[in-house]
Amino acid sequence: MIVCADPAALEQALANLLDNAVKCSEADTEVVVRTFADLRTATMEVVDRGAGIDPADQARVFDRFYRGTAGTCRPGFRLGLTIVRDLIQARGVVELQSVRGIGTTFRIRLPRSRPNGRRRAPTSGRTSHDSRGGASRSVRHVMVIEDEPQMRSMLIDNLEFEGYKVTAVSSGEEALSAFARDAFALLLVDVMLPGMSGFDVCQRLRERGAGVPIIVLTARAHERDRVRGLDLGADDYVSKPFSVRELLARVRASAP
Repeated sequence: MIVCADPAALEQALANLLDNAVKCSEADTEVVVRTFADLRTATMEVVDRGAGIDPADQARVFDRFYRGTAGTCRPGFRLGLTIVRDLIQARGVVELQSVRGIGTTFRIRLPRSRPNGRRRAPTSGRTSHDSRGGASRSVRHVMVIEDEPQMRSMLIDNLEFEGYKVTAVSSGEEALSAFARDAFALLLVDVMLPGMSGFDVCQRLRERGAGVPIIVLTARAHERDRVRGLDLGADDYVSKPFSVRELLARVRASAP
């Protein structure tokens, strides 16, 4: 089974989860590690039979420096679980399932790679008219505008696995140049770019009459930021960390 992941990051994340599970387990109980996969996703589970995590803590266990409530096993709180989330979210997701008095399962889900690096062949040739006055765009060509290398790599891997042709750039200036040279069905743009921001990219393209769908990706989840992005011409707004499955569903809706 081959997965899309940084080996060192995955190893560190699993080590943190195992350390947490061992410390939360009662003496003479076992910690179980399970792996399984379907055609698209690989799943790794770390299961302990400890005290479990209080329901009030479960929504916040990945928050930096959160200490948890009394009576909950807390070795991984503060930074351990935050590090796990940060290591995995570039390419996948981390899920938690816990019942007090029974134990806890942490689940890592990652996209699978195809043998020998093969990906699903991109679909090409279909075009659609740009309803806002732009030229016709290839339905399956997506531009990723993201300056963080791991996040950019994760987006490329998942989009290409879904069959999209992907062009990736790391700045707003590069995005505008690429858009002038080629036809795109969709843009995924990070807000916090060096120099020209993702909001600036949206505004520039809309001022030029481009009607390509734009999905904004950002850690800035405040309502005023979402409203600003949508007012500047974004079609959708996804806050980091995000579910890869949800993002791909939004991509399919925008670039079928």
